[in-house]
Amino acid sequence: LHATTRLDQTDILWGLSYHYYAEALVELLLSYQYQGSASARTDQAIRLAHPENMRRARQLIVNGLKTSEKMRLSALAETDDDMEWLGNPRQASSVFPVPLDDADFSIWGELMGHLIPLFQGKTLLPPSEQMSGPLGAMGSLCPTGKGFSVQWFFEHPPTYPLEFFNRRDTARFCRKIDAARPASGL
Repeated sequence: LHATTRLDQTDILWGLSYHYYAEALVELLLSYQYQGSASARTDQAIRLAHPENMRRARQLIVNGLKTSEKMRLSALAETDDDMEWLGNPRQASSVFPVPLDDADFSIWGELMGHLIPLFQGKTLLPPSEQMSGPLGAMGSLCPTGKGFSVQWFFEHPPTYPLEFFNRRDTARFCRKIDAARPASGL
């Protein structure tokens, strides 16, 4: 509560990356509209109204991921140690609530190295029993040899998101894994 920091380039990149994510969330929410009625199916109560917002959301997520990577590199390049918000492992004067070590920065970089091309459409999310959460669920929609295209999902979003995982046409988001679009390392 009493943290004091000096604003530097890394801090600006930190704020900017979160701004991109917040703006993407708003675009995602504005993509769909509630149209519930007593006679409507509950899984069709929310309908795609503005697909262009989904395309903007994807680009904002890509911008946020790229900015996060710039922030990581900026933090690692810092040599001063003067009231840092997000300090690198060699900076002791950091007020970030969780100290980050070399392994954290390495994992962060590896994650960005996978997420950026995935959201850009350069890689595909393959089915994997080891993956859980939303990305794991999306990857599991595809058969062996194909991967889920996050880019295609945002460019051609589902009309009814609440019924998405219960539909047979989710395979339209699957693309062949090949040299042009390899499987993501996630």
